[in-house]
Amino acid sequence: MNTIYELKFHTNHVEFSRRAQLAFQPTEANALIERHFSGDWGYLDEADIDRNEESLRKKSGIVHSSFQSDLGDQTMIVESDLTLHFTSAFLLGEQE
Repeated sequence: MNTIYELKFHTNHVEFSRRAQLAFQPTEANALIERHFSGDWGYLDEADIDRNEESLRKKSGIVHSSFQSDLGDQTMIVESDLTLHFTSAFLLGEQE
């Protein structure tokens, strides 16, 4: 069953890291991006959620989400720069 999300924002470009492309099936990855754009932040604590919501109100800054794969063995981080209108998705630990 496909879920239709009401989008709170979008960006002009979405880029997946190579490891994220290999770890997530395209339909799963696209669904996670839709969840992110709808304001579903996945597995974040309240402080991070509050920062995301504040960035959305200001329409600037960076919002991020954290999602586990269907198998639960990988975590995808999705970050959107609301000022540059750019979204990147990568696996937990790739940006460290």
